[in-house]
Amino acid sequence: MNTQQISFALQGMFCANCAITIERALTRLDGVVTVCVNYATERATVLFDPACASMAMIARAVRGVGFDVAIERVAFPPRQIPRATVPRHAFIAARVNWQAQRGEVELLAGAHDDSAPRARVAILLAQSLVTGLRERFINRAHT
Repeated sequence: MNTQQISFALQGMFCANCAITIERALTRLDGVVTVCVNYATERATVLFDPACASMAMIARAVRGVGFDVAIERVAFPPRQIPRATVPRHAFIAARVNWQAQRGEVELLAGAHDDSAPRARVAILLAQSLVTGLRERFINRAHT
């Protein structure tokens, strides 16, 4: 199993029980090996298998129990998509509005590591689209 560790800021915690709630939610995700949430520093450290879990899934799990992750939004013109790169480990989502001539990438704030592998925004955008379509298809099949 190829694992990756990431540390990121959390928002909305006001007691030690909040940290336990977030740890339980993240531990339930497939592909998550270990989780450590520190109430005092308001940070989470997660060791996970990127083949099974993504940062988008981790962020959704945190939001699902009533807390939030600190997000940084990076905007760019769509013409720059083929050349633009972002840190792969901090990627959450990407969107492009062709009419407004604007693209946007959501990254985990404070999770940047200059030595970390980078990924092309165009590839991440395509993967986000496929994942979103897959989730919609699965949700419709279950209803």
